[in-house]
Amino acid sequence: MTSALLLGATKGLGLELAREGARRNLSPIIYGRSASEPNAITEFPPGTVLYSIDLHSPEHVRHAPLPTVPVAFFFWVAGAFHKGPLQHTEPSDID
Repeated sequence: MTSALLLGATKGLGLELAREGARRNLSPIIYGRSASEPNAITEFPPGTVLYSIDLHSPEHVRHAPLPTVPVAFFFWVAGAFHKGPLQHTEPSDID
């Protein structure tokens, strides 16, 4: 099966990309910060490989496991959501 690596796919758009990819016979490999949180979504597509990683932590990135299968597609959907104009945004306002 063809694999797709999704960075930041434990919720929102990334998770929907993983689900749609699975419907199209892609095997999702998901790296996400909230993968290990107690309230993380547990309804990932069948066959999903899930890794917990925080991109803000150089240590997490340095020690992140590499996929063990070839990856045909890569989707970077990790990021911060700004809730207002950037010039008025405090670090604590970013999700």
